[in-house]
Amino acid sequence: MKKENKLNIPNTLCYIRIILSFVLIYFILKGYNPWTIVGVYCVAAITDGFDGWSARIFKQKTEFGRKLDMLADRILLGLVVLSYVYYLILNGLMTQDMITNLLLLTSREIISFPFFLFAVFYKVQIFTSAKKIGKLMTLMQGFAFPLLILNLAITPYFLVLTGAIGIGAGTYYAYDVMSIYKKNK
Repeated sequence: MKKENKLNIPNTLCYIRIILSFVLIYFILKGYNPWTIVGVYCVAAITDGFDGWSARIFKQKTEFGRKLDMLADRILLGLVVLSYVYYLILNGLMTQDMITNLLLLTSREIISFPFFLFAVFYKVQIFTSAKKIGKLMTLMQGFAFPLLILNLAITPYFLVLTGAIGIGAGTYYAYDVMSIYKKNK
């Protein structure tokens, strides 16, 4: 197996995204100003675009980097959203509308998680190749979460679109996992 450089520009951007995720969790749980939270989130989300771009430009694409990027994406959205849910519940701010919004925001994760667990249990490759719809979903979530935090007028429409794309992305992931499982069976 070819040795990969784990400390390069794209991977460093992923590490920064992971660190910023934990900064965001702290800011959310401490009730920081929504604009501060959105600002840090946007910086973290921007690293997602730049890591892939720099990997291609500087020819630093690695298998480790591909997996680290997916992990950093899930930490950024998953743990940050969970901390936001915890904050809302703790402060009595969770409403039916907010539950719906959060379900729309995380539709891909809701659909794909059982298949992720299936893949882990049956030792199926969990890191399937990135699909355009998955990348689009990550981009949509990158806009939808800040809109949700800021509660702007366009937020519900954007979340419905994000939810629809998430259903497609989650379904593609489920299909990939099951196809790999059947092929290797």
